[in-house]
Amino acid sequence: GSDYENPHAFTDMALGQWYVKYINTAKSLGIFNGDGGKSTARPDAVVNRAEVLKLMFETLKITKGIQLNECSFSYNDSPAGAWYNKYACAAKTYGLYEANLLQPEGSITRGEVAEILYKLKNFVE
Repeated sequence: GSDYENPHAFTDMALGQWYVKYINTAKSLGIFNGDGGKSTARPDAVVNRAEVLKLMFETLKITKGIQLNECSFSYNDSPAGAWYNKYACAAKTYGLYEANLLQPEGSITRGEVAEILYKLKNFVE
């Protein structure tokens, strides 16, 4: 198939767009699932901290074999039953955020993403 087809049938993904091959690859690898039960990928949406952590840690799980586990010790605003719990736990384990708050629904800047990637490089080299 073409890099610009939509085999995962995300209803909000316009065929031929630059992002299609990236979303398809991430979906095929299990890094990205779209919005649970909605068949949407939201390719033009801004992502929040929890979503970025998921993308990063699912990528590291595949490429470096890191383990992702649920926990009860991560951040004060990250409850044990949250969908992003294992990513918050990994963020805490790898020291990605110094504070006791993750602010999982908060937006994340490019600078923050760069800082997280920099901190993670020490663990994956």
